[in-house]
Amino acid sequence: MNTEKSTKWKNWLSFGAALALGLILLVAGIGKLLAQSEFAGVLLVQTFLPENLANIVGRTVPVAEVIIGGLLVVGFFPKLMAVLSLPLSLAFMANNIWLLTLGLECPKCPHCFGKLEEIWGTLSTWHALYLDIVMVVLAALVIIFFTSGFFPFRLWFRELKSGKNQT
Repeated sequence: MNTEKSTKWKNWLSFGAALALGLILLVAGIGKLLAQSEFAGVLLVQTFLPENLANIVGRTVPVAEVIIGGLLVVGFFPKLMAVLSLPLSLAFMANNIWLLTLGLECPKCPHCFGKLEEIWGTLSTWHALYLDIVMVVLAALVIIFFTSGFFPFRLWFRELKSGKNQT
């Protein structure tokens, strides 16, 4: 009985963490896709990437965010998607730390949520760094507490509804 409670708790924790992480990535990716050329331009100015690599990153990162975020939201291979989100989150974190060490703290960081920042406002470099840390923690929670193995064949809504553990 205690194992069943533990499994249910872990399922809900991993579900909540994956949903939060997925929504952050999905919203950020959609916002960047809506202003993809602007995002690529920001990368040229606010990153340590050379021009060719900044253009490639500017085209691929928003697509990766949307795909990984969407798959996390529906619960399709959540551990794998959490693992794949880590390089993105760590790269964002490295870039924000790099900006801060250069003394380039931006009161408004114009690239985290792309075009959607016109609606919600922008984050400072410090706030963006805090969000990156939260994303790494959320990914770690999914990786550690998701109980259904690395490649489950069930989606969240089925897993949570049945309360069963798929191994």
